[in-house]
Amino acid sequence: MVDRVDWLIAVMPSSRLREVASMIGDKELRLYVEIALNLHEFQYNGLDRDSEVSRYTSEELVRKDIIEVVNFIRDRLRNRIKQS
Repeated sequence: MVDRVDWLIAVMPSSRLREVASMIGDKELRLYVEIALNLHEFQYNGLDRDSEVSRYTSEELVRKDIIEVVNFIRDRLRNRIKQS
């Protein structure tokens, strides 16, 4: 059975992530939500050497942000599992 919170996370539109992260009040979470939203935007706009459409000017920046977000999620999950 899926917990209600897990279901909400799965179906929440990306346009509400900032609001929810703000309500939670976790500054680190808010930072990673912003990075994840930048990556989401990159998915549609791709690289932009002039930074007019996309926040990313190189694949290396994209790669770095993906790694940071994945590591953040991994660490949070490990902590959650340890607390269970």
